[in-house]
Amino acid sequence: MTEMSTDERIAQEPLEIWKNQDRVVREGALIGAAVLDAQKVEFALYGVISHLAEHARSRDKRFKNLDPEKFLRGDVKDLKVTLGQLIKAYGHQLLLTTEELSQFVEDRNLIMHNYWWLTKARLREGNRLENPKEFLIQFAEKCRHWNKVLQGLIALMKRQTAKKLGKEIEITLSTEELSCIRYYEQNAEKHLAQQSGLAKRYLTPR
Repeated sequence: MTEMSTDERIAQEPLEIWKNQDRVVREGALIGAAVLDAQKVEFALYGVISHLAEHARSRDKRFKNLDPEKFLRGDVKDLKVTLGQLIKAYGHQLLLTTEELSQFVEDRNLIMHNYWWLTKARLREGNRLENPKEFLIQFAEKCRHWNKVLQGLIALMKRQTAKKLGKEIEITLSTEELSCIRYYEQNAEKHLAQQSGLAKRYLTPR
């Protein structure tokens, strides 16, 4: 293999720099999309919690003043609680908590707090994210899944509210909403199965 001359190496440098910049831009776009997708999930969960009964919200002072009006007003001072805190406070009540949801929160926290550390830092030891691009693409899929689960829950709440008001006949759910309800129901089934498994584990004599 013929060694490149100095002039040839200099001529190649701008191309290599451009390739690196292009890779950084693509990675940055994936990270930005991941952050926005995660915020969509948080926004949807905030929306659900803001419509819960007052006595349910008042159990945790962090949510005491979060009502539908304030949520729709969009004052960020009222939206300080993190995704993990929201799920810890209401995940079981809403039949959301599953191993998959716990992993989703873990992945979200990695992107928000430790992505650079696990992909760019020159560490001699410690964990590294082996395939950041694939991780970010899969995270985007998880965000879409959890948004569908939450939209399904919102559709069910809407239908239940109409039923309580005697206006069930007036509400028609779209095909997409009905599909999202199935996503929620499947997740609720997982939640109940995992809770049942935990109960059996604790109740089984050792």
